[in-house]
Amino acid sequence: MLYDHQTGSLWSQILSEAVTGPESGTALKPFPLVETTWKDWKEQYPETLVLSLKTGHVRPYQEDPYGIHAERALGVIVGGQTKAYTFDQLKKVKQFPLRDRVGEQNVLIHFRKETQKAWATDAEGEPVESFLTYFRAWESFYPESESFKAP
Repeated sequence: MLYDHQTGSLWSQILSEAVTGPESGTALKPFPLVETTWKDWKEQYPETLVLSLKTGHVRPYQEDPYGIHAERALGVIVGGQTKAYTFDQLKKVKQFPLRDRVGEQNVLIHFRKETQKAWATDAEGEPVESFLTYFRAWESFYPESESFKAP
């Protein structure tokens, strides 16, 4: 949940809207984001600067707060239709980008096994609304969602 200091609203990233406060029901504007490894990022953007882990707070920044057993997935939302692509299924695909459909829309699913990087675009290569999540969370928020099964 994202907290809005100006209005006191809480925003759900997975629902893409405010869920409490005066902004409740207001949609978030999707913003393309790619999650990747530091090594992959540094190779693509060698001039990048990064903040220090010396924040003055005692926190285990190197640990995954959700545990290593949570199944990761790429959640895709197109025209109100949803589909989940678990990393376990994506690892079975032989060639990317994967051509698929979410509802009535053609999409391309991109996945790099070595960096665990996943994203979705339309047929022209423009980003479509998608984000990395944990499959259990996706199912909780989108119980009617279709799930991709590798051939």
